[in-house]
Amino acid sequence: MSNAPNADTPAKKNSRLCSVSRSIREMHRYLRAARPAALPLTLMPFSAGLILGARDGSWHMPEFLLCLAGILCLHASAFTFNEIYDYLQGADRSAMRQPDSWVTTPGTLLRGECTPGELRLFALACSGIAGISGILLSSMAHPVTGIVFMAGLFLAFFYTAPPLKLAYRGYGLGELSCLFGFGWIPAVAAYASLVKDMKSISGPVMISLPHGLLSAAILLEHDYFHWKADREAGKNTPVAVLGPRRAGWLLGSVLSVFYVSIVMLPATGLTSPWIMIMWITGIPVFFAWFRMMENPSMQHVKNTIIYTTHTLLLLTIALVFAVWFKM
Repeated sequence: MSNAPNADTPAKKNSRLCSVSRSIREMHRYLRAARPAALPLTLMPFSAGLILGARDGSWHMPEFLLCLAGILCLHASAFTFNEIYDYLQGADRSAMRQPDSWVTTPGTLLRGECTPGELRLFALACSGIAGISGILLSSMAHPVTGIVFMAGLFLAFFYTAPPLKLAYRGYGLGELSCLFGFGWIPAVAAYASLVKDMKSISGPVMISLPHGLLSAAILLEHDYFHWKADREAGKNTPVAVLGPRRAGWLLGSVLSVFYVSIVMLPATGLTSPWIMIMWITGIPVFFAWFRMMENPSMQHVKNTIIYTTHTLLLLTIALVFAVWFKM
């Protein structure tokens, strides 16, 4: 008896499996450029705004899911645009040529895994989803969400894209962009999606300030890995402009302001005094910073990044409990 005409043969099944496998590989190239490993930088201030919003407002699952999808796409578009324009403007290739520089981007374009045009389409698609999310949330939740998402899209593109190229201009504009992008924007968006009668954004702005400051510090620390290459490519990061020594004092100042901002949270009534336990993390952070100031070697810079990143993770956990105990 012959097989039915529509029956799957082993060859057809293998063909479908190969097609699915190719699709997964294709998507993986784009996702690598979006740096999913850096998602905590976005999701931690988002969580801070979320828990504050749950305390001051009420839970709305559709608005939450829409806001989360928009923030994730905003993250993806920001890092993908950064990958594209750092490559096109020579910063990544300059880092490859410098013997004492590290390439800190995924290197999707450097390895020829895809073209700038392909990545640009992916980044624009993510930007479109983020923009639609902001527009919908403006009508479903609070109008400020639309403004916040538009600001996020502006920074995502012009952080490295011409004509503004904020990260290339110097004056700390790149670090200031991190304060907004990995601090205020995710937190305010999350808060406004839950608190529909929001009168002020001071709460989410204050509670996400420590996240933004630490994210700016981490960016500044990463710049040590390729500051000579950045200087060659005309990317005026603080380390490229000031040099490792003076940029180290700037880093110490940002870290100091971070610990001052921790004190401000219970003083403004946003959290319980339990958040002050975060001051303990200053011991390893400033010890690593001091060692880096003595000798800004790659290993000492790496140690400083590790301790700063761990502090950022602990900050989110501490904020959850500090806001909870304040309820």
